[in-house]
Amino acid sequence: RELSTRLRTELREALGGTYSVSASAHVDAVDRHVRGSIRFSCAPEREDELVLHALQTFQNLLSQGIDATAIERFRRQREAEEAAQQA
Repeated sequence: RELSTRLRTELREALGGTYSVSASAHVDAVDRHVRGSIRFSCAPEREDELVLHALQTFQNLLSQGIDATAIERFRRQREAEEAAQQA
């Protein structure tokens, strides 16, 4: 979720390049590999620019990690989702 949040902030809000963006990632602790996908639509003339920003955002997340604020936001979202399912 953090990757999707950062991509939405960067590609949609900061650059105005797309309406929606989705991302997923899987960390294989044994092989120490990260596999992921990033999906968004954009104007063809902005493709190279936005792909570059998306990859930089992903790399920044890998190198900087997830801060305590993001973890707390995720925890609150998860609790709200679970409460909604039980209602």
